[in-house]
Amino acid sequence: MISEAESMLSRFQTLDARFNQLRDGVNTELEAAVGRINSLAQQISALNEQISGAEGPASQPPNDLLDQRGLLISELNKYVKVTTIEQADRTVNVSIGSGQSLVVGSTVLPLAVSSSDDDPSNLEISLTAGSSLVPLPSDMFQGGSVGGLFAFREQMLDGAQNQFGRVALVLAHAFNEQHRL
Repeated sequence: MISEAESMLSRFQTLDARFNQLRDGVNTELEAAVGRINSLAQQISALNEQISGAEGPASQPPNDLLDQRGLLISELNKYVKVTTIEQADRTVNVSIGSGQSLVVGSTVLPLAVSSSDDDPSNLEISLTAGSSLVPLPSDMFQGGSVGGLFAFREQMLDGAQNQFGRVALVLAHAFNEQHRL
């Protein structure tokens, strides 16, 4: 009986380690995605500045720069749903998710990754506001790989790990009850 219990405990520890590896993988991918999003935002901002400077009353539109910016916005859209609003000077303001500004003209409002207050093992995306971080709700990130990561973590991983924990508690309780008898 003790041997079987030790074997079961070993399997439970292996499954728990796998759940933690999956969570760490999600966190690593979120960090990489936020880094790439910030890089793309910086590039879009720089192109906005060049486009704004190239535009004049008698000048031709800077088509190459506009094309480059369009490609960067398409790339950004792979990470998170993007909304753009073109301004009179042909610059674009870029919002992500459900309306959070990321690029306004030539200004970037960078994102950061930080530990969640609810569960420190989970990372969340925050907006950098000066020297402080403002957490953004995960449901704000619809679409793209970031939305997929949040959906996987919240709809699949958290639920599976919670159910696994409940099974372990019930088994431990039943084992202890039998042991008492």
